[in-house]
Amino acid sequence: MGLGHYRAELPDWQEDNVRIFKLGSPAADLIGANLKPGAEGDALIRGAVSGDAHEILDQVREIVCS
Repeated sequence: MGLGHYRAELPDWQEDNVRIFKLGSPAADLIGANLKPGAEGDALIRGAVSGDAHEILDQVREIVCS
């Protein structure tokens, strides 16, 4: 269906949170950049933090670091 999820394994319990996103979307790109460090991802993140995107990056950091 073109969806991805963050948590490598989906939990069995419905109360556990999972991040669902559309593959190929800007959100998916940022999540991937955070999960797989590298020069290309770093450039994507730097570009995203300009302007209002800073708030989005903060949200992605909360997701990845929790």
